[in-house]
Amino acid sequence: MLENVQARDRSSRILAAVAAAFGGVFTCNANKTEATVGYTTLYGDLGGFIACLADLWKGEVYALAEHLNAISSPPVIPQGSIDVVPSAELSPDQAVDEQKGDPLIYPYHDCLFASWVEWWNRATPEENLRWYADGVLAEKIGYEGQVHDLFPDATSFIADLERWWNLYQGMGIAKRIQAPPILGVKRRVFGFDHRESQIGPRYTRAYEALKAELLGRSPIHG
Repeated sequence: MLENVQARDRSSRILAAVAAAFGGVFTCNANKTEATVGYTTLYGDLGGFIACLADLWKGEVYALAEHLNAISSPPVIPQGSIDVVPSAELSPDQAVDEQKGDPLIYPYHDCLFASWVEWWNRATPEENLRWYADGVLAEKIGYEGQVHDLFPDATSFIADLERWWNLYQGMGIAKRIQAPPILGVKRRVFGFDHRESQIGPRYTRAYEALKAELLGRSPIHG
């Protein structure tokens, strides 16, 4: 998209040029939530020498910022960068002055993505959908809110689930392969501990059958 030209200019051109002029490097500031689904601009803010935060979920980055401010005098992280609506600010749809931001609901998606990435027995969409149908998804993934407050019906829940799973197993992998090395701080860091291949997203027959049941459709056979 044309709006991503901004992200490529500020990283691959401006930051790279300034870093080179002073004999230094610049970092990639992607977090693990963004890295999971490729919510970053290829050849833009995906660039950098090392990804220092990419093994921390978005909520953990906020917690780290709050901790650094608590032990520093004066605070080292501007409070405005913590309070502002998370946004790439690349289009009118992401205008923070209008309380518009990223399409990710970080407190929820951090937990959902962690079930795919970090659990020893990684969860699948089939399990996520079954837990949703049974009304225990929030409990299972450790989300402190109510899932039905985010998604009023099964249609919107499934659309969101498949949107991010498709990216995680699709374009997200292609971007992670080209990303800077990630500073690992826990198990299943992208790049080595989390092994993956570019085979594309897959859904089980059990998932498709449950999806059809929840949406009131006939199951797809074959």
